[in-house]
Amino acid sequence: MSNGLYITATESGSGKSAIALGVMEMLFRKVDINASIIKNLACPVLLVANAFQKPLEDVSRLISLTLESLVEKGCKIVGTIINRVTASTEDDIIHRMKAASLVRNQLIYAIPDEAVLAKPTLSEVAKTLNADILCGHKQMYRHARSFTVAAMQLRNLLPRIVHGTLIITPGDRADIIVACLATLSSTSMEKISGIILTGGLAPEKPIWDLIQGFSGMVPILSVDTDTFQTTVQVEKIQSTISPRDDRKITRLARGRTHPV
Repeated sequence: MSNGLYITATESGSGKSAIALGVMEMLFRKVDINASIIKNLACPVLLVANAFQKPLEDVSRLISLTLESLVEKGCKIVGTIINRVTASTEDDIIHRMKAASLVRNQLIYAIPDEAVLAKPTLSEVAKTLNADILCGHKQMYRHARSFTVAAMQLRNLLPRIVHGTLIITPGDRADIIVACLATLSSTSMEKISGIILTGGLAPEKPIWDLIQGFSGMVPILSVDTDTFQTTVQVEKIQSTISPRDDRKITRLARGRTHPV
């Protein structure tokens, strides 16, 4: 038997690339083609199934059909990972899988659906926007859970800030910049994840001196594009899970293993 491990999926978009975390793999839509290749490679199989926004009956049926095809081709299955499972249905879907004869003598691993796993880190944002990192280099692992354009007065902006908000504002809005950084020290406000300064504008020296005095500084990025263009680009960012993203990997590891 090969020393490798072949990672296959019930369908494209199941999240197996995230599970593999950099393991080289091949993607084929047809299970029978997968099964033939796996048999020729003599690799054990780790199956990844996508349960996101799908009825339990459909998920369990697709897994059963896939496993049946793999078994018929003589493939050795070592485990099944059910990805993006709703927390309230996790026990139910595991019970269904345990009742199936095809999953004997293997592990079933359920990974709960967590919205933060799909959120980009500030590092991803900076790379996508080709942004300059003005400060907060050690905090680039923070996740931008949401974003808001700060082009209004403070009394209208502050209620819009929730945990992990990425603030997008013109670089000459000193009032916005200082107020957003002040939320980091406030016990009554949610904490922002970072700030993007648009238009190629930078804070003037007195403001910059003040900014550098804040403790626990979040990343402040600078881009040449205007606020509208920057917002459109941020909205289109597709986050991934890299082998270096310890936070997301730790969240993935919270899934539950169920020996069968």
